[in-house]
Amino acid sequence: MNNEIKNTSSDLNINNEVKLKTNDTSNDSENKIEYKLENYTKYKIVKSGIDLNRNVEIKCENMNVEIKTFKNKIPILKNINLEINTGEIVVILGPSGSGKTTLLNAIAGMEKISSGSCYVKNKNIANISDKDLVDMRKKYLAYIYQRYGLIPILNCLDNIRMGQNLVKKENRKIDLEEIIDIVGIREILYKFPHEVSGGQRQRVAIARAIVKEPDIMICDEPTGALDTETSNKIIELFLRINELYKTTMVIVTHDNSLANIANKIINIRDGWIESMDVYTNKERDERLKRSRFHHDD
Repeated sequence: MNNEIKNTSSDLNINNEVKLKTNDTSNDSENKIEYKLENYTKYKIVKSGIDLNRNVEIKCENMNVEIKTFKNKIPILKNINLEINTGEIVVILGPSGSGKTTLLNAIAGMEKISSGSCYVKNKNIANISDKDLVDMRKKYLAYIYQRYGLIPILNCLDNIRMGQNLVKKENRKIDLEEIIDIVGIREILYKFPHEVSGGQRQRVAIARAIVKEPDIMICDEPTGALDTETSNKIIELFLRINELYKTTMVIVTHDNSLANIANKIINIRDGWIESMDVYTNKERDERLKRSRFHHDD
């Protein structure tokens, strides 16, 4: 197989190296590229027979996020270079405090980018107006927050409808009633967020994001408060939505088993992209067959 990584660091006047390691220990790993970024250069991946740069939905270039204090600046994300294609499922792993949620917030336009760029749907959200940013999130994105983000004065059903109401009736493809049954919240629809458990609130937040029918779903620990059975149902629902509508999904999790559903697995540490594994859909499907998310029809 002709696996190659082209180092474009010369374009940036940076003398860095990209190390390539191909894992041949299993039958389905022939096309898998595993790589680490030494000193975090700009990079491009070329994989035999596969154009990984097609239909780029999200692209970060030398992106940095800093927090300003009274005396100095604290770097949170450092020189992030990343491309996510339409319909990919990307899982981001890393220890607490590594910058995972900050990366999601930067992509969603909720965290100010200090330098570099972040393109979402071909718009650089690092320098667009607040109005355009709101319009972009409204039109293309749905965010599943780790702390749910429900509106406390609305009952659970009305919280879900907040997402659906952003889609014109004639354009709706997803059945709200079906989603309610799949996530298992019919019995709490008329209760308010403070009246239900954390796991139930998380399921309401998931339903709200799905019925918005976004091009991109941003998910921060979407199964963190769920039991294993419900978690499996949610992940199967994500896979179904991804397959039917080519929804791009970017998922932060501490659950390493969720990596089985991903086309890209990104490991972040101390604000850097430490490593990234890239899989074809076929390879991803083979991993799914061996995971807890697979069941025979």
